[in-house]
Amino acid sequence: MKNYFFAESSWISNLGVVPLFLFSAFLLEPALTLLLDLTFFVILVFETIFNLPNRCGASIKFCNNLNYLLSFWHNVKVFLAGLLISTLYAHAKAPQNSDTLVSMQNVIISTGEHREIQAQGLREFTIGNKEVISSKHQRKTKKLLIKGKRQGFSELILWTKKGEKHTYKVYVLSKLKYLRFLHLTETLQKIGLQTEIAGPIIIVHGVLHTLDQYRLIKKIRKENDKYLHIKVHFNQLLKNKIIGAVYKAFFDEYIDTIQCEFELITIYCRYPESNIPANSTLKEMQQRYAIKFNSYPDQSRFRNFKIKMKLIQIEKMNGEELNFGLDQINGNLGELFNSGLMNVIEKNKFSIGQRKLHLSTLAEPEMLIKLEEQGVVEVGSNIPFQVGSENNKDALPALNWKFAGLKIKIKILKRGKDIQLKYKTEFTRPDTKNSMITGSKESGTALVPLNRPLQLFQIGFKTLGHGEGRLPWLGSIPLLGRIFKSNSNKSTYKKISGVIIIQENEI
Repeated sequence: MKNYFFAESSWISNLGVVPLFLFSAFLLEPALTLLLDLTFFVILVFETIFNLPNRCGASIKFCNNLNYLLSFWHNVKVFLAGLLISTLYAHAKAPQNSDTLVSMQNVIISTGEHREIQAQGLREFTIGNKEVISSKHQRKTKKLLIKGKRQGFSELILWTKKGEKHTYKVYVLSKLKYLRFLHLTETLQKIGLQTEIAGPIIIVHGVLHTLDQYRLIKKIRKENDKYLHIKVHFNQLLKNKIIGAVYKAFFDEYIDTIQCEFELITIYCRYPESNIPANSTLKEMQQRYAIKFNSYPDQSRFRNFKIKMKLIQIEKMNGEELNFGLDQINGNLGELFNSGLMNVIEKNKFSIGQRKLHLSTLAEPEMLIKLEEQGVVEVGSNIPFQVGSENNKDALPALNWKFAGLKIKIKILKRGKDIQLKYKTEFTRPDTKNSMITGSKESGTALVPLNRPLQLFQIGFKTLGHGEGRLPWLGSIPLLGRIFKSNSNKSTYKKISGVIIIQENEI
C-alpha cells in the first residue's frame, strides 16, 4: 500500500512535540500578557516624571535637577508600542489548534479528466474513496494531481505544515453530464447571475432586472430542474411591472380582489371563487409571466341575493306604431319599486295621455338566488293543442300542452363590487290558425350594480282585434289573456319592459 505520509514530519507527530509546544504556550500566555501590561504602565510613569518640570514652579529646586532622566525616551516608547502591536497581531494570526484554519471546496470533474490542486507546504493527504479518484503528488511543482476514475463521490483532505486543513469534495460525473454543467454555468453567468457548485447541483444567486432574464431562467429551470437550485429574486421595479399588468387584466373584468405573492422566481396569484376571470385572461397571464393561479373561498358565494322584477306593459290602442319606452318617462326607475307604477303614471300624465298610451303592471316576481345558480320566471300558462286527424270523429282528441307567455332565465356572477347577470328571454304566443306556438328568444349579459334598478330587456309585438280564431277561450285566461288580447277591434302595439333590481339579502 502506498504511504501518503511524509517521513520528515511523521517523527514529530509520533513523539508528541507539537502538542507539547501548544500546551506550553497555553501556560505561558497569562505571564506574557501580564509582562506587557507592566511595561505599558512603566511607560506611563516615565512620561509623568519627564513632564514634571513643566508643572514645577521656579521656587522648587529639585525640579531643575533631572540629569538622571534619559534623553531618548521617545525612542523607547515607540519601540515598546511597536513591540506590543506586533505581538498582538502575531497572536491573532497564529493558529490556536490544528482545526482552526479549515477550508472546504467542491470539485467537479468528468471521468478520465485530470485536475491540479495547489499543495504548497503539503504535509499529508488522504482520499476517501480511491475507486472514484486517483492521485499523484508532484513535489517539484508543489501540486497534487487527481484523476476521475468512475462516477461517484470522494473526499480529499490535505494538511499543511502550518497546521491548516483543506477538504475537497470531489464529484466525478459522466462526460455528457459534465458538459451540461459547464453549459448551464456559462449561460447563467452571461445573463448576469452568479453560480455556485454544491455537489451535483448548481446553486444560482442574483437579482432579475428584466423580463427577458425572467423568461430565460424559467425556461432553463424547466429543462434542467434536477440540476439547479434557484435562489434568485426579482428587482422591485420588475415586480411592480408584472403586478401592474396582472391587476390591469383583472380590473378589466371587474375583479379587484386579486392577491399576488412572489416566492423567489415563482409568482402565485389568487382570485375569489365567486369572481372567476375568463379562461383567456388566465391563459394569457400564464404564457406571458408563468403565473400560477388558484382560487380561494369567498363568503359572498354562500350568500343569498334577492332579485325584484317589474314587468311593465305599454300599449297603444289607436293602431299606430309604439315608439315609447320607460327610458322616456320623467323620474327614475327606482320609483317603480318605491312608489309604484300609478305614481309614475301620475307624474307623466300629460305625455302618456298625449300619446294615447296605457301602462299596466303584468307581474312583480321576486326570488332568492345564489351566485352561479339559475333562476326562472314564467309569466303565462300551458295551453292545449289538439293532436291527430279531425276526420275520425269517434276517436277522442289527443292534446299537446305547450307554454305560451314570457319565460325568463337568470344567472348571476360576481364581478368586483357589481353583479354580472346572464339572462335568456323566451316570448311565445299561440298561432290559432296553425295550432302551434310561435315566438322569439333573446339572451344577453349585463353588469348590474347592487341596489340600483336597470331596464334589462324590452319586447315589442302586435295583437289583432279579431285574433281569437279557434281558441276563443284564450283571452279569458288570467294574465295570459292580458298579453295577447286586444282592447279594440284594431291592431294594438305593445311593449313589455323588464326592470330588475338586485339586493344582497340580509340574514
